[in-house]
Amino acid sequence: MTNPLFRFLEREITVINALVKLILKQLCQVKDMADGVNLPSSDVKGLAIELFTDRVPKGWIKFNVDPSLKASEFITDIRKRVDQFNKLVSRADYQRHGVWFGGLLFP
Repeated sequence: MTNPLFRFLEREITVINALVKLILKQLCQVKDMADGVNLPSSDVKGLAIELFTDRVPKGWIKFNVDPSLKASEFITDIRKRVDQFNKLVSRADYQRHGVWFGGLLFP
C-alpha cells in the first residue's frame, strides 16, 4: 500500500501487537511461577520483583515512556492505546476520525 498514513498505522499496530504478546507471555510465566506450575528462572524472578515493586519491566519499554510511570499505570496506558488502534482499524475511513496523538507509539 502506498498510503503513508496506512503504513504508519500498520507499523504502530505491529509494534503494539508484539508488545502485548510479550506482556501476556511474561505475565503467564509469573503466574505459573507463583502457582508452582513452573520452577522459577532468574528472568522470571526478576520480572516478578519488578512487577511487585510496580516498576515497568525494561523489556516492555518499546517507545518513550515517562520514567516515573508505574507498571500498573503502564498497563492501563497500553490498554488505552490498543483501544484507539482497534477503533481506527475498524473504520474504512480511519483517516477522517480524531486521533489521540499522545496514544501513538511514535508520533
